[in-house]
Amino acid sequence: MSENSNGRNWWHTLPGVITAVTGLLTAVSGLLLALNQAGIFEDKEPSVVQGQATPANGKGKPNSPKIHAATPVLTQEPTVPEEKPAPLALNVEGPASAGPRRSAIAAQDLETFAQSYLGVLNRCKPAEILGLYADAVDYFEAGTVTKDFIFQDKDRYCRRWEEVRYERVGTVAFADTGTESEKQLTFKIRFFGRNPARGAMVSGTALTTLVVRAIDGEIKIVDEKQRVTKRKQLP
Repeated sequence: MSENSNGRNWWHTLPGVITAVTGLLTAVSGLLLALNQAGIFEDKEPSVVQGQATPANGKGKPNSPKIHAATPVLTQEPTVPEEKPAPLALNVEGPASAGPRRSAIAAQDLETFAQSYLGVLNRCKPAEILGLYADAVDYFEAGTVTKDFIFQDKDRYCRRWEEVRYERVGTVAFADTGTESEKQLTFKIRFFGRNPARGAMVSGTALTTLVVRAIDGEIKIVDEKQRVTKRKQLP
C-alpha cells in the first residue's frame, strides 16, 4: 500500500514542479530584459582619456581637447652686452657720440690744458708738441694741415730758437663754438727766444686763440691762431 501511495504522489507532483520551474525561468528572463533596457549591461567608456577632454555636452561626443602652446626654447644664448669702456682720464660733460668719442669739456680741463700747452712749448720738443694737435688742424695762416706739416714747422722753430720761454699774462677766456665737444680758449702770452750761436734774440707779447676738441678722452687742438701785439728782435 505504501508503494502505490508513494508512486501516486510523485506522478501527481511532477506537473506542479514543471510549472514552477517554467514560471521561475519566465521571471528570470523578464528580470534580465528589464535590466538590459535599463542600461545595466551596456559597456561604459572610460571617464577620462589622456589627450581628450571629458564630454560636457551630454550627447556622448567629446569636446575638442585644449591645445596649449609650448614654451619657446632658446636655440642660442642671449647676446652678452659688451663691457663698458674704462672711464676717460678727461673730465667730460655729456654722453659720447658715434665715431671718435667726443664730449663736452669741463672748465677745469680747459684751464689745465692751457697751462700744459705753454709747458710743452717751453720744452720745445717737436714730437711732444705734436701730441697737442688733432690729425687735421686749421693752423695759423697755412689753413688746414696735417700733423706732418706741424712737426716740420715746430722742428724749424726749435732749431732757430734754441732757448724759448712762454708765460701766460692774465686769465684764460672760454667761449662756445656751437659744437658741444669744442671750446675756444683765448689768452695773452709773453714770449722770449734766443739763439746763442747766432746772437739772435726775440721777445714780445701775443694773443693766442685755440679751438680744442675732446676726442677719445683727450683734448686736442683743431684750430690755432696768434696775433702778435708787441715784438722786439735782435739782430
